[in-house]
Amino acid sequence: MVSERYRDFTTYNTMIYAKAQLFYEQLRYVVGDESMRRILRAYYARWRLKHVDESAFRDVAEQVSGMDLQWLFGQWLHGTPLIDYRLKRVQRRLMADGRWLTAVTIERKGGGWMPVEIGDGDTIYARATGQPEIERVEFITARKPGRLMLDPRVRTHD
Repeated sequence: MVSERYRDFTTYNTMIYAKAQLFYEQLRYVVGDESMRRILRAYYARWRLKHVDESAFRDVAEQVSGMDLQWLFGQWLHGTPLIDYRLKRVQRRLMADGRWLTAVTIERKGGGWMPVEIGDGDTIYARATGQPEIERVEFITARKPGRLMLDPRVRTHD
């Protein structure tokens, strides 16, 4: 929306600068650090000193990352969906070879979605897509995982 249409400067500032920063953080979380660096470099190289729009940035981001990012741009730039998850169930089983099989069930409680990391502290064991209302993710580890949590690095805006 054009800047004059915002009701006050605080709202304008929040929507233009703060939300943009959050969006870039979420894009980086989805595509990964290295891909994000390549996206920003390619975007600058292609569009420096030119007027651009959302489509120009999304095209570069999709080309560089090799991912369809329409869902992310749609949620963050054209809506305000609630992104909310809960760890519904954790099952651990010691396998015959001494490794641990862990199955995690995640419940999506909001209308929006993001990929969700599963870990204990600094160790990330798996990443759920976050799309289905109920999603089960399994992973195998050499040691028994500690107390599991969703988004242990606090990178999504759940």
